[in-house]
Amino acid sequence: FTIQGTPNATVTYTVNGGASQSAVIEPSGSVDVQTPVQSFLADTVLTYELTGITSAGPDPCSDTITGESATLTVNALPTATFSTTTPVVCQNTPATIVITGTPGASVVVNDGNGDLPAVTLDGSGSYTMTTANLPDPSSTYTYTLVSVTSAATATCTSPLSGSLTIDVDADPAFVSITPASGTVLCIGDTVTLEVVATGANLSYQWFRGLVPVGTDSSTYVITSATAADEGDYTVEITGSCGTPVTSTIVTLLVNQPTVIADEPDSQTVCQGQPINLEVVATGVGLSYQWYKGTTTIPGAINPIFAIASAALSDAGTYKCV
Repeated sequence: FTIQGTPNATVTYTVNGGASQSAVIEPSGSVDVQTPVQSFLADTVLTYELTGITSAGPDPCSDTITGESATLTVNALPTATFSTTTPVVCQNTPATIVITGTPGASVVVNDGNGDLPAVTLDGSGSYTMTTANLPDPSSTYTYTLVSVTSAATATCTSPLSGSLTIDVDADPAFVSITPASGTVLCIGDTVTLEVVATGANLSYQWFRGLVPVGTDSSTYVITSATAADEGDYTVEITGSCGTPVTSTIVTLLVNQPTVIADEPDSQTVCQGQPINLEVVATGVGLSYQWYKGTTTIPGAINPIFAIASAALSDAGTYKCV
């Protein structure tokens, strides 16, 4: 502030009625008094009041000054902090950041790619920011406070520091399943079905056809296969994000023991009459070969062996293996 008066005179003044301070008026008849740097937590009014003047020279004269004052309003620097209510979000969804600070102030935040447009705090000193969708589960997204600017007549800007991070959880995704579809088991065999999947907080439900089987695990173990274990197996994979996904189908086949249910009947026929020999068997993947004695009958590979017209040479013992 500037004091004008008698050149070379010493002027005394107070600030808000405090201790007396002094300044010497320059020969030009004025003096600029620089205030110290002010730091207040709230807007503050300072009153500078002249209290006296003393002339220069060997016989100085003094006088009291009244009614000469000036006010200085010091606006406190605005403040801002932020936090997030969503430190972890699902893939391709936004996060929420809450900024609090000086009511009406404008705040700039950097999202790691550059400064975002300034946002204005409401009358209560709050603003809720919604980020863009965050797509990459392999990345950690960092947001940093840059600056805050007050809305007062005398605009004040203050640099800020502080950052927060947002992590992204991936949606569930099916990768692979073993063993290969069409795997053949024998009765009593052990087999482990195993799925590989990615995502956050995964859980699993195995199915044989439409029937739930197994426990919440990436593996399903059949310890002693029976005929009832044959079927199409899938697993549904659920995560904390996204929608459940289902694996490809693994078909398990169970070879049952081959059992002859009905033996061929012995027959006596007349020469020229037809002969039909039949075997009935149960099992999986059956194949047949007929023999006369110990000799393989070429082409006789069906459950029924037929001779259209019996000859004397057809007499003998037949079996099917």
